[in-house]
Amino acid sequence: MQAGLAAVREAIGQTSAVTDSEIKESLWYYYFDSDATIAWLRKTYKLKPKVRGADTPFRMGLPAIGNIDEHEEAALANYRHRPGPPPSAARGTSQPRPQPPPATGTSSLKSLSALGGAAGRGLGGLSSRAQPGAAPLSVVGMALSALKARPGVAPAATSAGARPGGGLLSQIGSLSSRQPARPARGPAPMNFAGRQVPSLKSMASGTGAGRVAESHQRQRQAELGTGAAAAATTTLYAQPSALAQFILGAGGARSGAGSATEAMGGLRQEIAGLLEACRQKSGAKKFGFDTPSPDDRVLSAQGAATGAAPGKKPKAQPATKGPSATEPTKELEQLKISDAPATPPKRKIDVEAEYAKTQGEHDTLNLVVVGHVDAGKSTLMGHMLYALGQVSERALRKLEQEAGRIGKGSFAYAWVLDATDEERARGVTMDVATGSFATAHRRFTILDAPGHRDFVPNMISGASRADVAVLVVDASTGGFESGFDRGGQTREHALLVRSLGVSQLVVAVNKLDMVSWDAARYEEVVARLGAFLLSCGFHKDDVRYVPVSGLGGVNLARRADPGAGAAELAAWYRDAADPGQPGPCLVDFLDTFALPERAVSRPLRVAVSDFFKGGGAGSVSISGRIGQGTVQVGERVMLVPGGECGVVKAIDVDYVSASWAVAGDAVVLTIQGIDIQQFAVGAVVCAPERPISVTARFEAKLAVFEPPVPITNGFSALLHTQSLSVPAVVRQIIETIDQRTGEVLKRHPRHIRKGTTARVEIVTESRVCLELFQDARELGRVMLRKGGETIAAGIVTAIRD
Repeated sequence: MQAGLAAVREAIGQTSAVTDSEIKESLWYYYFDSDATIAWLRKTYKLKPKVRGADTPFRMGLPAIGNIDEHEEAALANYRHRPGPPPSAARGTSQPRPQPPPATGTSSLKSLSALGGAAGRGLGGLSSRAQPGAAPLSVVGMALSALKARPGVAPAATSAGARPGGGLLSQIGSLSSRQPARPARGPAPMNFAGRQVPSLKSMASGTGAGRVAESHQRQRQAELGTGAAAAATTTLYAQPSALAQFILGAGGARSGAGSATEAMGGLRQEIAGLLEACRQKSGAKKFGFDTPSPDDRVLSAQGAATGAAPGKKPKAQPATKGPSATEPTKELEQLKISDAPATPPKRKIDVEAEYAKTQGEHDTLNLVVVGHVDAGKSTLMGHMLYALGQVSERALRKLEQEAGRIGKGSFAYAWVLDATDEERARGVTMDVATGSFATAHRRFTILDAPGHRDFVPNMISGASRADVAVLVVDASTGGFESGFDRGGQTREHALLVRSLGVSQLVVAVNKLDMVSWDAARYEEVVARLGAFLLSCGFHKDDVRYVPVSGLGGVNLARRADPGAGAAELAAWYRDAADPGQPGPCLVDFLDTFALPERAVSRPLRVAVSDFFKGGGAGSVSISGRIGQGTVQVGERVMLVPGGECGVVKAIDVDYVSASWAVAGDAVVLTIQGIDIQQFAVGAVVCAPERPISVTARFEAKLAVFEPPVPITNGFSALLHTQSLSVPAVVRQIIETIDQRTGEVLKRHPRHIRKGTTARVEIVTESRVCLELFQDARELGRVMLRKGGETIAAGIVTAIRD
């Protein structure tokens, strides 16, 4: 770099405006070619050329090698061009620059051509004479000099060998070890490809490529020698390939057309002899094509079977009259592209008739379990399922071990229903858990609702699917008061289940063993709670009370046994019909629930409480309770809102596959033909011919509970219906009504307070699926909540749009 910098600086002058860094960058870009660097700098910076002295070398960057003749000039012509300026120079373009060949020492380059190879051929054509003051040997020059000085290195002398003798197999084996002969070096001057370079005068005289080819041919004949040159009639520019040597031999490739034909004939004879030897060795017989082939035998057999001549195809049968020949069949006519996902089954089931036959066996009651948080709802239900044989001994022991690892050994029964990790870690029920069991006369589906006030919307979703309810209260000291007084969930849950249409209730007075089965405490709880339930709308005959212990399992599935640790309870809790027997247990009361009337003959209504992708490609499964109507596999249904239609692909009733279901069944429907994007919680699956109403404005008859402030026009709240919750506004208070007589007390009052019954107009933020209460009881109920409390509940009386 320093030598190039000094040479360029000497050429352009020491006082030039070009800095040393710019000169170094240009030298790096042009591979330290001083001439190219000087030319680019002069053009870019408009420098005047410095006058050379008499002793200035011919080209900067090259050693002084004396004069170069025309052959060397032609050999260097293709070694000079590399266009483009250096990266940092955008002010001009580069001039073509010379690429210097490797420098040599005092030895003549022509003498190195005898070494052979690409290096010898390339360097031998330069024919330069070194000057006494030339630069020292370069790396390439030193390597070539060392190679020449090695003992045993001599010019390669080859000649065209004759074709080796032997048969075909011996020729094939000798090809792998045969190396093509290297021709002797010809006289200089030569180019980098090893060919004689014609003079510039001969190329400019117009002789063209013909004279160049003739010179190459004469050079090739001199290389091959006298004998081989006499036999050669064509110009060869490369050694014969392995295939050519195999077919024509080493010398045949240079022979004429006649010798090639003779060689091919001899090759065919050798190949035929080799094949014949292989056939004789294997014992195979030669096929003379004078007997029928296997294909001929097959064709003959087919012809004999059809009566046609052997080897000919049977004639086509004439077209017959009828739809199979002239007209498309009915099946082909029915083939078309349709938006309908599938066709209903040809034979529909008379679901109402089947339900009437199996009504006693098929009826299932949906039982919701409600109560204040920590009242022991999940533990009580889990222990009852274990007592009824729905939970195995092994499964319970596993739950006990898992609960014991985190220090919650008493939660083993609760974990029967609380199956999620978050519920087990927090120790509270967060979503509605389901289970099933059977008594002597009834079958039940359990809906274990959460008791914490943060999960009241989930509790409403479960209670909206219930037929009957169990209200669990804590009878321990202070436990009942915390749940029943203001702020507890006992009151709110009782109001909600009654507002959702549940009329039959069993009150389980739990944890009575913690007060030593005190009869006075039991009577106190029954008295205070009974008065409140009557105010909520429950009838006295539809409410029953039972003392239990969920953790101890006392009086759950079997009546209290004095010998089983329940002597204190059996002493005062007796059967009213038979005072000599202990009082009824919880299961006994559940078995006496009356079956509600099922609206089987009404149009289908299934409120979607959850949905998920499953049941095959293009299918979506929904879970919910059939409010009214019937459904069967293959039936066409509509999803509202949206109006998309699909076909029921499968039905599961209480996790058992079925072909049909009726009102009151908790089902999982697999629907095909409706995109999953159309489904939402709160949507309704209904009959296409009688879809449900969709509205954002309706009238309702509300019973006001305990709102934090009086309800006025414009009062905002959260509207709940089935599993859906949506923001709403009380647009107008139409009138107040006497709850006992139904008489209108006041029209258009300014506000309504606690305990008032009023008819109001409600506007929702989005459209919801609703029906009149008189047409569909479950889909005609609404509730208003605000600030985490239920402030009103009622029924739909009119739909405005």
